[in-house]
Amino acid sequence: MKKIAPPYDLESIDLATFPIISLMDHLCGIDQDGQNTILNKLNDISYKQGRKLIVNYHQILPQWIMDQYPHLDIRFDGNLQFEFSYRFFVDTSVEVSIDKVNFASVILGRPCMGRKLLCCALDAMGWLDLRYALKNMSFDLDVVDGFIQNNVDVDEEPYFHKRFIRHDRKQFYLDSQHGEQYERYSHSESLARVVGIIGPSFIHVVSETYATSSTVYATEKFAYSAATGQLFVAFAQQGWHAMLNEYYGFELYDEIIDYSFDREKNPVRRMDMLINVLEPLSKLSNKEWAAIYKATQQKRDYNRLLCVTTKLRDNLMKHSTSFNLGNTEH
Repeated sequence: MKKIAPPYDLESIDLATFPIISLMDHLCGIDQDGQNTILNKLNDISYKQGRKLIVNYHQILPQWIMDQYPHLDIRFDGNLQFEFSYRFFVDTSVEVSIDKVNFASVILGRPCMGRKLLCCALDAMGWLDLRYALKNMSFDLDVVDGFIQNNVDVDEEPYFHKRFIRHDRKQFYLDSQHGEQYERYSHSESLARVVGIIGPSFIHVVSETYATSSTVYATEKFAYSAATGQLFVAFAQQGWHAMLNEYYGFELYDEIIDYSFDREKNPVRRMDMLINVLEPLSKLSNKEWAAIYKATQQKRDYNRLLCVTTKLRDNLMKHSTSFNLGNTEH
């Protein structure tokens, strides 16, 4: 079995030698028609070599997307997802305090469109306090403005422009870094740093990878909160929270969050709905935030237990369909 990771060298794939591959990372997202450059190339290779390639992937892809690639046998590898994204959190002993001094925290890394939009939205609401956030990316505000225009009706543009776009902050968005670096795969180095940033805040707004993609992609980012008892919500793909609940087994905080935004396909409208959900919570007092933490103690403890034990792996393996052979190349 051959592991394929960025930068995705596909030219060396010989199905006679390696009929099974493990595909790693985000693949740069999947568009609204279910198309992805990496999967298309693998599908072509499989067709030309006259043999169906088995692709173990660490994300759960819906059937309609897998149907786009008839020469691939795509399977979910639950163990790969656990080892790749969550193994580090097992036995984590860090817990956040319920006494909060700030409303929202966010970690903004590589500048995919979803993160650019989230950065603008939080900033427009006055929730992007760099004492409780990392912004390690640079982007042109006009790109976000154009994305909004391309995804909403003409008569909606003024509303969303006013809602998310602050031209007086254009230089701030162009600046490349505010705060310490966050290294995704250096969990031991990142844990204390990330928790130190998100811990004082009432809620961690998770900036998921490729939030505008057409399929759910769950990374380690939310686990920094779940493993330490922090409340969290994500700007992610449509159905991300439902997936986290149904397949990963995490409890949702539906006593304080209306997750109907999770069903919205349009990413701009989904962002707007998320902001509407968060806004009333932002107006509560510190004492009221602490009371919510006490009221959600049981769910937070349950979610933390999933992360700091191997229970999360057990949940993922219930849905795993991966196929493995002994011959492995890294």
